[in-house]
Amino acid sequence: MVNSIRVKLKKIGRFTTSLFNFYIMIKIPVLLVLIVLVSLGNCSQTPVIPDEEQHLELLWEHQYAKESASISTVANSPTLIDENGLLLAIDYGITKINSRTGRAEWRYDLPEGSRFGNRKVLFDNSAVYIKHNMNNSSNSIDLETGEENWRLNIEGEMFFDAISDIMSNDHIFWGGKDTDIYQVSKTGKLIKQMSLNYRMRSGHYLNGDLIMAHSFRDRDRAQNANQRFGKIVSYDLDADTVKWEYDNEYGGYTYAPILIENGNIYAGSTAGVNEFTAIDAETGEVLWRRLGQESWAYTLGPDAIYINDGTDLVALDKSDGRRLWTTLIPGRGFAQSNVAYLDGFVYHSHSGSLHVMDENTGEIVHRIPTSPDRQGYFIFNLRANLV
Repeated sequence: MVNSIRVKLKKIGRFTTSLFNFYIMIKIPVLLVLIVLVSLGNCSQTPVIPDEEQHLELLWEHQYAKESASISTVANSPTLIDENGLLLAIDYGITKINSRTGRAEWRYDLPEGSRFGNRKVLFDNSAVYIKHNMNNSSNSIDLETGEENWRLNIEGEMFFDAISDIMSNDHIFWGGKDTDIYQVSKTGKLIKQMSLNYRMRSGHYLNGDLIMAHSFRDRDRAQNANQRFGKIVSYDLDADTVKWEYDNEYGGYTYAPILIENGNIYAGSTAGVNEFTAIDAETGEVLWRRLGQESWAYTLGPDAIYINDGTDLVALDKSDGRRLWTTLIPGRGFAQSNVAYLDGFVYHSHSGSLHVMDENTGEIVHRIPTSPDRQGYFIFNLRANLV
């Protein structure tokens, strides 16, 4: 039974510039998740004390159709596909929702017992592409109608979940349960199977190459959380060979997916001493490295990388890795939650509260405390004027 729940959110001070919107996930008993859209004005540069008597208007809410597989380790964020649409892939299916009204436009249920096998939602202008973690199927779903375009079964393969799979203009690259990568056309045909030495954790397509990160490269050491040393490789699809590879001697690429911007790879690790590294995607040359930097989540701004190191938020210069600032988050509890950037502000949920920081100084200019039922907030995704 799904109960109807309404949440009152507190209004925090007065805002003076452009409009921001927030998507917030709130944990509730029985492991059902509520998505709420609220509207805020802009963040002023002076910290504001919440007024307990004022509340934000609740614009809409969406109750998940089924229980989430896991609330605390959710990998699939609400994916904003355009100004008016988002995709949810947490409750054993995919739902397309109008982000302005909260109305569900369609829902696609996965086979019984199967979870969404992607760490991120792959989509283009016409379709959504998914794989299942409990069988050998992958699917294409029409983005407008939610109807299945095609289904591909790969004999003997059970897809590994928690992978950030790869998409190019014409193909999908699925990570298998072991070290295989399957290249599938967007019309549902298996093109080829590639066998790697290590299991892919995340990756990108770039100019005919697959840039892939591996959690670890030594199965014996992988049993020890402090010795999971990762690897990044560039795989030439035309030549079917590894173009270059980079061995991380200080940590594994287990949690946050690597990012690519303007031909540069930005990669942060967890487990071990750790490092954050910038690498030339064409040559594999290390542009800079910052040792001792733990990175559970990170995002890119115009000039900086914003990193959740588990307890604090850190900004590194994109050009040389210099630490620009560190913000000590109130509460200092451990968190793996996302980091987002928009129009000069950095957004991060930590210790149950949503924090908004100035991109240049790291100063917390706005804070939304926990909801009235004492549940915490978590940032999932950001695009245009939506968070």
